[in-house]
Amino acid sequence: MIKFDNVSFTYAEATHPALKQLSLEIKQGEVAIFCGKSGSGKSTIAKLINGLIPKVQTGDIEGDIYLNQQSMAELSMYEISTMVGSVFQNPKTQFYNVDTTSELAFNLENQGVPPATIMQKIEQTMNYFELTHLLQRNIFELSGGEKQMIACASVLISKPEIVVLDEPSSNLDMYSIKKLQQMIRYLKQQGTTVIIIDHRLDYALDLADNIYYIDSGQLQQCFTVNDFRALEQQQYETMGLRYQACPIKNDMPHNDNQPSIHIKDFSYGYNKWRQTKQLNIADFSIPEHEMIAIIGDNGSGKSTFARCFCGLAKGFKGSVSWQQCHAKRKQLLKHSYMVFQDVNTQLFTESVDQEMKLLNQDIEETHVNAILKHMNLLAKKEAHPRSLSGGEKQRVAIATALISNKDFIIFDEPTSGLDLYHMKQVAQNIQTVHAQGKRVFIITHDYALILELCSYVMHFAAGQVIDHYPLDHAGHDKLASYFQVS
Repeated sequence: MIKFDNVSFTYAEATHPALKQLSLEIKQGEVAIFCGKSGSGKSTIAKLINGLIPKVQTGDIEGDIYLNQQSMAELSMYEISTMVGSVFQNPKTQFYNVDTTSELAFNLENQGVPPATIMQKIEQTMNYFELTHLLQRNIFELSGGEKQMIACASVLISKPEIVVLDEPSSNLDMYSIKKLQQMIRYLKQQGTTVIIIDHRLDYALDLADNIYYIDSGQLQQCFTVNDFRALEQQQYETMGLRYQACPIKNDMPHNDNQPSIHIKDFSYGYNKWRQTKQLNIADFSIPEHEMIAIIGDNGSGKSTFARCFCGLAKGFKGSVSWQQCHAKRKQLLKHSYMVFQDVNTQLFTESVDQEMKLLNQDIEETHVNAILKHMNLLAKKEAHPRSLSGGEKQRVAIATALISNKDFIIFDEPTSGLDLYHMKQVAQNIQTVHAQGKRVFIITHDYALILELCSYVMHFAAGQVIDHYPLDHAGHDKLASYFQVS
């Protein structure tokens, strides 16, 4: 049981409360979904449940929180951690080992469970969910979605009474989303209380008991699943929720006679698990002026391709030619800019304002303010980037891309962790970048974003481009088939 009794919380140095007078009760074994716009207070609720607030992240807290009728104020962090397991929006922040099997064992080792029992639990869990291919792997070589699966599995192995999932679907392909559904169903069958914080809701509704809509730090409404499904599409959009979205298919014309971007002899790394190159593209051309979506399952080589294309991967071989230009790795660094899937790796300064000016100290203040206003970040101009929500951090990284003067802009999961409103804002800004003559690639699992923006698709598998096509009628059918959309 989880109970909030008139709880308010204000982060240290913040001027406004992140949570205001929250009162609710979640019964043992229920699946509760918390939804709302980015920055509405959802992740704050997660941190209050798992004890990160106020044990790690400080601030002013009022009211009482109870776990299984015990006041959290009287529980130690160790006691809370044995009751609550968490999967964070960025799974890298919760890893303590360099290989997957050690990571899966870590929590049970801290609880003093015998090694033989630990290995038995790991094997049982990974076999049950058909994830044995992720055992004995280097965590730093996994894709974002594969890391998320390891984070989820480590919680399942520990069998806590409460599981908190913060944006668990944000980096997952369709196969992994089905795995996530299977995991949540398993937890519910075991009587575990599950807290889901997400913008994508379709995958979890069949398993949910209640949906809590949070806005501006307040609980606005609690829905049953039937009541939530009965809402009109306009109501979902007003609430910033991505459910039953029906985007209009892209109707941008495709020009077969336009200049091409020519990729030659792309080769990088070695995948010990598959015993193949991590990236292996011999000779490939794509149209220069299309907005290009890069799709494929987790671990298929999409992000590796992007890092190589930007010249960020040491040991990469190959070249890119376009117009009168020809560039290898070092030259590609000068021509390409990438917004990473894990935006924390590219936030360096003490404020959003400084972040915007990092690449160009001479940029006009009015231009900075205009971009921040358009990205709904002007109020956060003096805030520390790492104090922002996941969606806000993502928007800061995209804003910096807007002011870079590079030929190629690659977005790696740009709408990961974003609500509907900010997804559309990001789409508009990416369209602005493209309209300025930039060549744009978008790595994404977001079907709605592709339909909103893209006119061409590259499909990756096992480090190779297995298909590429314009988004004409036949292309839309292929895309819908991949995303399993009827």
